[in-house]
Amino acid sequence: MKYIFIVLLFLCSGLQASSVENSKGSKMEFVYTFSQNFPPEAITIKKGESATFLLETQLGTGYDWIVKPPIPSFLELINDSTISDNASVLGGKGSHLFKFQAIQKGNGVLTFQYKRSWEKDIAPLKVLEIEMRSE
Repeated sequence: MKYIFIVLLFLCSGLQASSVENSKGSKMEFVYTFSQNFPPEAITIKKGESATFLLETQLGTGYDWIVKPPIPSFLELINDSTISDNASVLGGKGSHLFKFQAIQKGNGVLTFQYKRSWEKDIAPLKVLEIEMRSE
């Protein structure tokens, strides 16, 4: 049986966070949804916990979110996928999902860029930097 706890944070700035815990004692998972480009507060998770980021994207435009290397060494990227809100609509809205697990203690910055992968010399349309900590 799963218990779901939803915590809405920073509603005015566009961040929605929720956490999910399995009753069998598994680690917490935190899900962060970003609806606009802004610098959120630092995010702290414990070793073994995961943080999932959902970043809004416009499908069919060529633009997509990427994680700018390097990924902080205490985090492991365990899921990188695109979710369509309505697969039958060209140019419809969707989300890019990035899930990271803390594999050790540490701190660093995750940088996401919204850009076209083939445009090497053009600045990203959006940049989101998130300070991450693992205890």
